[in-house]
Amino acid sequence: MALSNEEENYFSTTLILIESQNLIQWKSYIQFLYGKTNHNLYTKLVLG
Repeated sequence: MALSNEEENYFSTTLILIESQNLIQWKSYIQFLYGKTNHNLYTKLVLG
């Protein structure tokens, strides 16, 4: 499945934040980017 530029940017930023172990910033970034409309995706990413 090909990713859009927006998705690629999202995953790249997510990996950078995870690697830096800055999880508070990471979670805030996801919440900001996706908001409540994509809460299920946020939950899957955080809870696995």
